[in-house]
Amino acid sequence: MSKSKRNISIVALAIVLAVAGSFGLWKVRQAKAKAAKRESTILKVLTSEDVTFLVRSQAATNPEKAKAIVASPESKKAFLKGMREYLSLAARARREGLGEDHDSLLNLQIKENGLLSELYLAKLKQANPSYTLSQNDLKSVWNNSDNEKQFKAEIDALYSVQESAADSMGTTLGRQPRPQGEGLEKARRDWAKARILSDMARGDADFMQQRHVQLRLQVLEAGVLSAAYLAKYWKDGIKATPAEVGSYLAAHPEWDLKKKHATAEAVLRRAKAGEDFSALAKEFSEDRPTKDKGGLYEQYELGHGLWEQVENAAMKLQPGQIADELVETKDGYHIVQLVEKTVTKGPDGNDTTYLSVRHILFQRRFEDPTITKLATSLPPPFKTPEEIAKTAVEREKRQRFVDSIVNSENITLPDDFDF
Repeated sequence: MSKSKRNISIVALAIVLAVAGSFGLWKVRQAKAKAAKRESTILKVLTSEDVTFLVRSQAATNPEKAKAIVASPESKKAFLKGMREYLSLAARARREGLGEDHDSLLNLQIKENGLLSELYLAKLKQANPSYTLSQNDLKSVWNNSDNEKQFKAEIDALYSVQESAADSMGTTLGRQPRPQGEGLEKARRDWAKARILSDMARGDADFMQQRHVQLRLQVLEAGVLSAAYLAKYWKDGIKATPAEVGSYLAAHPEWDLKKKHATAEAVLRRAKAGEDFSALAKEFSEDRPTKDKGGLYEQYELGHGLWEQVENAAMKLQPGQIADELVETKDGYHIVQLVEKTVTKGPDGNDTTYLSVRHILFQRRFEDPTITKLATSLPPPFKTPEEIAKTAVEREKRQRFVDSIVNSENITLPDDFDF
């Protein structure tokens, strides 16, 4: 190679290296700028006044929820603890860039539109208590074909995010079927209403600048981000393993089905000894529809409504008799007493048998101990021992995981607030 060609090659190489170096520096600067922008948008401080704003805003749209927050010093502390966890997880999620993909942004937009429409409707009703959107208002939304496309895009994003989170957490919770028929029509009405009112809110500069509106939007986003962060790390950091479930059950004999079976056997002996069957059912039965009726299923057509095994046992009894053994079904252990058996002949000449039975059911499941009557007026659901163990293990692991994030984030909240 001649000297001149070699010099040209060296110069070309130098240019390539210089360009590559400049591109590398540009990428570094871009990454730093992006990280700085993310850091600047993290909500790190809430004052006592801020929290009061939040709760007052909540009271304007959901008075019962606001009352529950301020019901006692303990409930206020629990609210502040939950808020600190929200903001800490959201801060970590923000730094990792969670929530910046297309579906997550649309999912957040749906929730923001819903919140803004709720807040703005409350404002409009303060001035005019009878204010409401007309059917023509809602129908007019669909005159714009772009809204059809946006509705579909947002619904697709919503269910995509739900599916992704459910898959990450290995659960069916939060996984909902797409709306169809009347459900779809309601979803369209709700979407149109939210679209109209949220557009009105965003067009009202004074309203959007109000502190409580900005705070509600920031906390809403923090909730979305914190949920995304938990979903991302659930499988590796929180999900209960079979070994952990087994260890929990071994340490908690109160969830042993053998003991429940033994209790059922003891109650059967009491019933057979002549104790009032109806009173025993009211005391022990876990069949909620009949418990307060003394376990009575009245005039059920044979083959329509009762457990097959219970029917078979009842058909072998005389009125007033109790089956000698527990009757097992997929739901649990039944003590069965025949009250009445009638046979009627139908117009077609065929006989139809009707049964009235009392039963006492001991389920193969237990009432969920994590649900309290203070949290809901509904009775707690029944769960298998394995489901109860899984919930308990994951609740403890989740708290440890969240605490580690909270302790590493510099989130400032008051110790109390006025309302």
